[in-house]
Amino acid sequence: EVSTAEGWNPPPTSLHACFCYASPLHRGLRELNVRAEWEALQAPGLDVEVRNGTSEVLHEVLLSKSRPEILHIAAHCAQPEDEGDPSIAVVLEGSDGAAQMLSGDELLELGW
Repeated sequence: EVSTAEGWNPPPTSLHACFCYASPLHRGLRELNVRAEWEALQAPGLDVEVRNGTSEVLHEVLLSKSRPEILHIAAHCAQPEDEGDPSIAVVLEGSDGAAQMLSGDELLELGW
């Protein structure tokens, strides 16, 4: 028998994870091994939903009332083409499948 402290809730019997992957076209980036990433997430008690890695999907997931306990993002990072900019951006997919670079500040605006 397990005793619980007042106000402590045991973890749910299953966790909801959202796996968002972005492997955009037209940028010369190596294709991600999405299958290997998905297989690595398979575990008892983990319900994994797979979504395309666009800024719209991330925004939707982060602001959802049924927000997942785990958000796993598989994407490339790259430096913007402006050589004077030392920042690194996450490379997501645009609605047309092309690369869409998001800075850290832009990720925060999505609801991070």
